[in-house]
Amino acid sequence: MKKLLIMLLVLVLGTVVSADMVAKYSFEGNLNDTAIGGTTADNLVGMRYYPGNGKFDGSVTSYNPDGTSEVLTTGVTAATYGQGISGNAVRIGARGVYKYIAPNIYPNSSGYQVPAIDAGATYLSSTADSADLSLGGEFTIEGFFKPDAVGGIGGLGEFAYTRLITKWVSGFNQAYHFTIHNGALELIEKNAAAGTVTTAGSVSVQADEWFYIAATGDTEFMSLYFYTKDNAGNIIGGQVGTAAAYAGTMNDSTDPLWIGGRLDIINPVTNNNGFIGLVDEVQLWNEYKDASYFAARAEMIPEPITLVILGLGGLLIRRK
Repeated sequence: MKKLLIMLLVLVLGTVVSADMVAKYSFEGNLNDTAIGGTTADNLVGMRYYPGNGKFDGSVTSYNPDGTSEVLTTGVTAATYGQGISGNAVRIGARGVYKYIAPNIYPNSSGYQVPAIDAGATYLSSTADSADLSLGGEFTIEGFFKPDAVGGIGGLGEFAYTRLITKWVSGFNQAYHFTIHNGALELIEKNAAAGTVTTAGSVSVQADEWFYIAATGDTEFMSLYFYTKDNAGNIIGGQVGTAAAYAGTMNDSTDPLWIGGRLDIINPVTNNNGFIGLVDEVQLWNEYKDASYFAARAEMIPEPITLVILGLGGLLIRRK
């Protein structure tokens, strides 16, 4: 009887979590990887940028024109959470970095985005080499994002790139770079032969509204998917751009996994491009997923705020 129960338990668990799942982050009050099928616990930590003198509360007022008076440093910080698509979502806080004017020139506090004390992590990072996708086969990257703003200081699209899910620092060590780049969802993948494959497609992102992104590849093609909801609450989206030829190999990067972007201190001009808002249900797979899977996942996107407000208004009217 015990053997039968054990066999049934294994069978049930096997149907819930695929062995091809590399990492799963639900952000239910923690940054833990809950992918039972994963061989490594790819837990994350919250990271935050600080000016070199440690002042991140608005008391910094000026910088040398050549940018040498302050050196950005990073440190571990507690993450904060908000309402997600299912339970909680993690907040990626204000970058708190220099506003770029020209090469090596930074403005005074009028152009400096100072993060609030409770703004949360600037980005999330694994603590070591982790979250490696397939080096010789299929992969899928997916997640839900809700930007605080679009355009302007601190808004999605303020810079050319808004990094979302990456293992991409410098040199051949790079593996994948999943971003919104100049209004297009883009994945750059570095393969085992030192080459790169890029695929992109235009997307329309709204402030304070959730969107779902995914990238997937088999041993021939690599495709991108984007979904959101319109003002009427209808799911819109699907595959964006065209599928790129993909050889089914990915560089074995030893970089940490980053969610929400990161600023490379040595080059704040081109890398000052983190996401600001909420992130939820980030999953990585060594498995190819098809369009029906992504469409089903997109159904989890909450109703637009305008529709929720209208619904609440109707409820209040009926209560009268």
